[in-house]
Amino acid sequence: MTRRQWLHGATATILLQTSRAQGSPNFSGVWALDVARCRIPDGSPELPALKQTIEHKGSTLAITNEITGDARIPAFLVGLAAPRMLFTTDDTENTNKLGPIDFVSKSKWVESALSTSFQVKTPLEPPHGTWRHSLSEDTRSLTIDVEFNGPDGASDVRLTFAR
Repeated sequence: MTRRQWLHGATATILLQTSRAQGSPNFSGVWALDVARCRIPDGSPELPALKQTIEHKGSTLAITNEITGDARIPAFLVGLAAPRMLFTTDDTENTNKLGPIDFVSKSKWVESALSTSFQVKTPLEPPHGTWRHSLSEDTRSLTIDVEFNGPDGASDVRLTFAR
């Protein structure tokens, strides 16, 4: 083994140990949608007042959503506006009920973000997409990047929540 190979191996080991020591972010808290900092497609309905309470323990996330007002819920909020959802972060399939409809998802860590792929089980073209949850460095903002594909086409959305 050359000195260069040894240094590359040592550097990789240190980086791996550092990333494991830092761990994954914890999304626990009460989060209010900051509509002014969100990015939604032109022509979308106005975003509702949305509050998420997230309990993040180990590999389990329990999310309770509270919507106030009479705003029409945009299709890209499917799942994110459900009264209560349970997820795991270990890439296993989770099924939550949205009334009579099954919301099927898998979540896993991709670097420091939680990536969730989902599909809504419907008889017609089932809506599907991904969410990417990430925390700001100061942990005061939660961003959810949404890629949504539904009957009306695709949407690319950024939702920003504040503690």
